[in-house]
This record gives sequence, structure tokens and C-alpha cells, in this order.
Amino acid sequence: MKKLIALLLAMTTIFAFSACSSNKDGEKSSADPETNIYTGVLEEKKDFMVVVSAEEGEEPYIFTLEDGVTCDAEVGDKVNVIYTGDITKYSSYGDEILIATQVEVAE
Repeated sequence: MKKLIALLLAMTTIFAFSACSSNKDGEKSSADPETNIYTGVLEEKKDFMVVVSAEEGEEPYIFTLEDGVTCDAEVGDKVNVIYTGDITKYSSYGDEILIATQVEVAE
């Protein structure tokens, strides 16, 4: 739990500083899309996506893996998915695409 809190604090600090960085032309760049963390049980994984649900009987979320992102967790493991997208607008019909930027085994 302490590691998760430390990870969240580190990510918050990194994103706060990156929002103030400048690009090659010296203009301030816009902040990256908001990132979030979803913790649940890995139900399925493929080379391009993972399926995760928080509780049994709950509709699972499908996260598309960003290019270069891999999932080392095994089906049934509890995982943290760091993603971009609005999970409140998500449906399995593809209304909102959730992009996983990192998938790690939760402790």
C-alpha cells in the first residue's frame, strides 16, 4: 500500500512538472491527457489489450495497450492499470477507448 501511495505521489509530481515544460520552439506544451489508475483482476490478456474487472459480476473494462506496453501479469492476478481516457464514459460498445500506458502486478 505504501508503494502504491509513493507511486501516486511520484506520478502527480512528474505530471505537474511536465505540464510546465516547453517544447523546441520555447512555447509551453499542453499537458498530456489525464492519466488514471484502475485496480482489478486480470481476466484476459492479448498482445494488444487487457480485460480487467474490479469485482466479480462487474462488467470488465477493456484497455488497449499503448505501443510498446506489455503485460507481464498472469490471468487471475490483481493488477494496476495506468490509463488515459474517461472511464465514466466507457462502454463495451466502444464509446470511449481506454489506453493502458502501463500494467503492473498490484501488491
